[in-house]
Amino acid sequence: MDLPELRSDLARARESARLARLQWRREGKKPDWAVVELKVLKPLVEVRRQIREELGRRNTQDPLAPIDRDAVPTRFTEQVRRYYETLGRDSKGAEANAGDAVKGKTP
Repeated sequence: MDLPELRSDLARARESARLARLQWRREGKKPDWAVVELKVLKPLVEVRRQIREELGRRNTQDPLAPIDRDAVPTRFTEQVRRYYETLGRDSKGAEANAGDAVKGKTP
């Protein structure tokens, strides 16, 4: 995989980690963990997510499965599942009601 933007994100994260380590060695100053998380950890996590998505696109076994959609955040997975279940149940009822409406019946 040759994704230059991911390479540059990784290089920036690596440089931030190197500078924090250098400052710790020279000055004995512990790193600010909020900065480490923002400049090192978050970019690494984002690059990992993008690589997984790209690999998923390239290695899909079900070509009809939607793969270009954003993943549902973990904390909303259950709500999204229930939403689609409800939507599926409602659409079945709506189809029956639509057929009745065409025949002149009211629900």
